[in-house]
Amino acid sequence: MSFITTRDLFIDAARMVAKRMKIIHPRPLLMRLDFEDGVHLFTHGAKPNLNTIGVGKIARDKDLTVRVLENLGLPTPPSHFVELTREKFAKADDITQTAEYKALDAFAQRVGYPIFLKPNQGSQGCNVFCVPDEDKLKNIVGSLIKRAPGYFIAQEASVGEEYRIVVVQGEIQLAYYRRPLSVVGDGVATIQHLVDRQNRWLQKRGRHTNLKSNSDKIKMHLASQGLRLDSVLPMGDVVTVLSNRNLSDGSEPVECTQMIREKYSALCRDVYERGGVDYCGLDLIEDIRSGQIKPVIIEINSSPGYKHFIRSAPENPPLVRSVFIEAIHASHRKQVLLHSAYRPSVYLLTSTTPPQPPHAALLIQG
Repeated sequence: MSFITTRDLFIDAARMVAKRMKIIHPRPLLMRLDFEDGVHLFTHGAKPNLNTIGVGKIARDKDLTVRVLENLGLPTPPSHFVELTREKFAKADDITQTAEYKALDAFAQRVGYPIFLKPNQGSQGCNVFCVPDEDKLKNIVGSLIKRAPGYFIAQEASVGEEYRIVVVQGEIQLAYYRRPLSVVGDGVATIQHLVDRQNRWLQKRGRHTNLKSNSDKIKMHLASQGLRLDSVLPMGDVVTVLSNRNLSDGSEPVECTQMIREKYSALCRDVYERGGVDYCGLDLIEDIRSGQIKPVIIEINSSPGYKHFIRSAPENPPLVRSVFIEAIHASHRKQVLLHSAYRPSVYLLTSTTPPQPPHAALLIQG
């Protein structure tokens, strides 16, 4: 069975916006777009490529992203950068006695458990753990050093609803709520069997996830609820299987663009106007721990993916096509402004940033 792809929708959008569209190379998708005013753009991949190289590099680094947002006074969770490499812990008989581990534990004690521990670079929820207590921290850190060493960021675990908001030059184009992966008991099947069943159902819809029913993440989240993989849920009982809500881990997107526009348009304009981020998927949690709803920006993705959203509901592909249409229009507008102050008119958006014209200092970052 064939499924509609992000590439299909981007090509559709390009055909609708540009006077002429030519695919120069199919893999990766390299296209030339010609516009009525004589301006032409090259795009690389099924991406609008609105952001500058500097913005893209910062957004790929979660620690740097948090530092920039904090500097701008935008809401972020308390965070701590940690190096979990074999070299750092090679001579340690007890990892809990290393300076790196002690600093991580001190951060967790200060903000309070649980905390999230995630790779500083990476996506799709790989090696992201919700650490419930000090004992589990030691186990998770030890496991990561052995099988997935690298640089990580620890963050205070905000509690509340989580959203992905797609923003093009300060305007919210799409937003969806991430419903956490859960299973419904039938009084017979174990939780592990229910998760496997859910995963097969997702795959039939073209959503090939990172979900593994016997993963440590699932075991720990179930244990926090007094459950195990071999537990049998009573008929109709609903149990959340994972704490993180990445679509690549089986979470379900629920479109809610208008509601989010009404609540967070000003915040998203700030990310664009003060942070110089032309295009992004902004991950936001409405933290309710204080008794009031406080928006917290968890991450900014400068090149958000749409595969799981597209294949979650038949009404979703046109929404993504509309995002691409607006993003291509924005790329054209940006190129026209650059063209008015700088030659040549051809700007390869994915390779180099041209010298900055004096009046475009806010437009070109990095």
